Amino acid sequence: MVTSAAIARIPNGSALLYSQNNGIDLVDRASQLYGNGQLEDAAALLEQSIAMFESQGDTLNQAIALANLSLVEQQQAQWEAAKISISRSLELLKLYHNNSENNSVILARSLDIQAQLQLAIGRSELALESWQRSSQIYTEHNQPGNALASQINRATAMQNLGLHPRACQTLLTALDIRDLESEPAIDIDLSRKWECALQPGELEALKKRFDRQLETEPISEYLRIQMRGLRSLADVFRAVGTLEREKRNDITTDIEVDGSKELLDWLFELVKTIDYLPEERAAIALSLADTERALARRYRVRKIEKSKIENLVQNAKSHYQEAMNSPKQIHRVRAVVNALVLWVNFEEFDPDMTTEISTHWTELQTQFRQLPASQDSIYTQLHLVRQYFRTSQQRGDEANPYGFMREAEIEEILDRTERQAETIESDRAKAYVLGYRGQLEEDRSQWENAEQLTRQAIALARRDTANDAAPEINYRLFWQLGRIYKAQQRTERSISAYSQAFDALKSIRRDLIAIATESQFNFRDSVEPLYRQFVDLLLDRQSEPTVEKLQKAREAIEALQLAELDDYFQDACSEIQATNLDKIVDESTERTAVFYAILLSDRLEIILKLPNRELQHYFTELEDIRSFKTEIEEFYESVSDKASEGTRLQSYDIYQKLIQPVRDNLESSQIETLVFVLDGELRNIPMSALYDGKDYLIETYAIVLNPGLQLLPPESLNQTEYKALTGGMKTPPDEIEGTGFDPLPNVGTELSGIRDRLSVVEELLDNRFTDLNLSEAVKNSNFSILHLATHGQFSSNPENTYIALYNNLLNTNEFSNLLRSSPQTIELLALSACQTAKGDNRAALGLAGIAVRSGAKATLATLWKVSDRSTRKFVSYFYTELKEHPEKSKAKVFQEAQKLTLNDYDDPYYWAPFVIIGNWF
Repeated sequence: MVTSAAIARIPNGSALLYSQNNGIDLVDRASQLYGNGQLEDAAALLEQSIAMFESQGDTLNQAIALANLSLVEQQQAQWEAAKISISRSLELLKLYHNNSENNSVILARSLDIQAQLQLAIGRSELALESWQRSSQIYTEHNQPGNALASQINRATAMQNLGLHPRACQTLLTALDIRDLESEPAIDIDLSRKWECALQPGELEALKKRFDRQLETEPISEYLRIQMRGLRSLADVFRAVGTLEREKRNDITTDIEVDGSKELLDWLFELVKTIDYLPEERAAIALSLADTERALARRYRVRKIEKSKIENLVQNAKSHYQEAMNSPKQIHRVRAVVNALVLWVNFEEFDPDMTTEISTHWTELQTQFRQLPASQDSIYTQLHLVRQYFRTSQQRGDEANPYGFMREAEIEEILDRTERQAETIESDRAKAYVLGYRGQLEEDRSQWENAEQLTRQAIALARRDTANDAAPEINYRLFWQLGRIYKAQQRTERSISAYSQAFDALKSIRRDLIAIATESQFNFRDSVEPLYRQFVDLLLDRQSEPTVEKLQKAREAIEALQLAELDDYFQDACSEIQATNLDKIVDESTERTAVFYAILLSDRLEIILKLPNRELQHYFTELEDIRSFKTEIEEFYESVSDKASEGTRLQSYDIYQKLIQPVRDNLESSQIETLVFVLDGELRNIPMSALYDGKDYLIETYAIVLNPGLQLLPPESLNQTEYKALTGGMKTPPDEIEGTGFDPLPNVGTELSGIRDRLSVVEELLDNRFTDLNLSEAVKNSNFSILHLATHGQFSSNPENTYIALYNNLLNTNEFSNLLRSSPQTIELLALSACQTAKGDNRAALGLAGIAVRSGAKATLATLWKVSDRSTRKFVSYFYTELKEHPEKSKAKVFQEAQKLTLNDYDDPYYWAPFVIIGNWF
């Protein structure tokens, strides 16, 4: 908050003069008492002054005193009284017809006090309106400091409402960092202009500006306001996922933007040089620690080296301890809460913290009891309750996930926060509390109580007064209700609740990344299980599911694919296209089946779409899902190793579970092409190499992979003359960005083979295969096929997914932005020497990410690094078939090339890594 906590003084221009015992003197004395924390005495004097001004008919000063009284009452958490006082103040100001500058500014200050109250009790939309009005008044009357403070406060309200991009734009403009109203400069991309990050040069410009302002003594109030605004901006950066300095997607200029950590690092060093800003120093330390904690979590998910994670954890611990010294109570409490969350989630880096954690927890319980009722204090306490529920282990009264919280203590927090939510009349806060109460009852198997509490929470969350953004609350509550019904075997009610949770989750797709960053929300814990449990319910083994349930299950599987990519990229930018999947399959001239597979806790579920038939359902029971996943991983290790034996036996076992249950229907429907939408570890293995005891699957069917037909809907190749842009590395340099790569001696022959079969508009080989040359060629060449014979890696970490060029490694975003600069649609992207990262069971997400983000209609790639001699043969067969049989679908062309390569090399190691992803027509 930036609103001044000081009581407003009666303006010097007042027309009335009073003696030492008059109302103005009372207000001045109240101001002193307020500053010393003597709130009751201050309130008593203000009430006396209000009565005195009213008796004298002094409307203006009465309004000022009432606004000041509201401010005191807010500090006392007397919310109803504070509302009455500020409402009376504003009503009086409406009646006061003097529109002088002085009186307008008094109105603006009263609006600030009203907005501060509205924000504290969870009415952020109203607070946003109040600060908008005060900001306009300050601007009209040339009060830049107050105008800036109101704009910063507006951004805080926006963050509470989940409007993070809008908050970012407001702060960037208000702090004079970027002019978002003007047309962008010629050399600045529009997306960079609106990006929520500090563009090159902006942080340095801020440093220079502050250096100039720090030359004057004492530090101006305007500079302090700017510091608070920049801290708020850093918090927004964290909320949208811009945690640290990142390379951006303009390969021609090698741009790096600064994020939350760089901005806060500088602010923290700056504030340490100023002795008399202890509250701001503690607030910056708290924000910096939160950013470091979020970064540590990201590094862990992306499997970045442990030393970097440990460094972040230790820095965050130090900064939380700094924030614990804040003169502001809520900052001290929040620092302890977040430090506890840090320690229990990263305890391996500080195993001796048990005693310190226990001490902090004991102190925190006392601090919780002293907190006044406010939105901030409620959600600070509930944040720790949420962490308590993150574990799935059984808890009794004496046991809990962290060893320092007991169930009885959680109930105490919920009792207190429920009373506080009622005090501030916040339906949303009470909905959260009742939701957690319901979850406690769920854990105890007290189903009737759990259902009642969860239903009450849902009703509160849907009220108009619950108007602050809580985009995740509805899906969480309906999910919880669905689990409660499922435990009681009330299947249809459970499906209804899960359906509402599913629909709510779809509606907030673009908010989830911000929720994830701010709440340490984990996709694996907080989203993925909902999809799998929903499919499990719909495909109940006890009875054959209806067509409607099969359609809903298919929709859930598609949504899970999309959600995984959103989580992978940490954004929600993958484009969804509404597609009538059944109509496409039914009207296809080729006999195509779409094959959905999803791994559940006890079985492998399959939904099959055959031409002109309703969806069909099959499943294979699994004694142990972990054993089956291990079997899949062992098959990948075997098939990707040319020296390995036993591949056919492993392949046969997986075939029996995945394909055999539907084999008869595939044959009776005379299916020619199989389109696989796969799940989990199944995405890492080559479907073409599944073995039925006589033939490999590719010998019977053309095979296509698709990460979701809403993401890559089928569409025919434009059957015109194919023109190709090609590139590759036969002899890489010794190192590219610190990584060494083996030569690919057959790349030259591979590319010349393409020249013999297709019209090649340009070929970039070895030292010509640079980012700048490729970018220029993509922008300026007329081509429909892009073929790159170069090293590359697909990984569960987007930063470790790359395509190797002669002078650098392009990550997924850089590569996709390069391709999207092409003025024409790329019909086919071929990456002939890439591989999925070994030992990474989510590595195929990197491949799916490349396919989805590239904008190409179809992507041809390899699952592992294979002999470039067999690659040359496959590529030759593929382009020969494409040229000689333009009437064939991509899938059929691909099948023929793979079969011909199989004839040359019986071992699947040589021919099975090739996959085609996306459109199969």
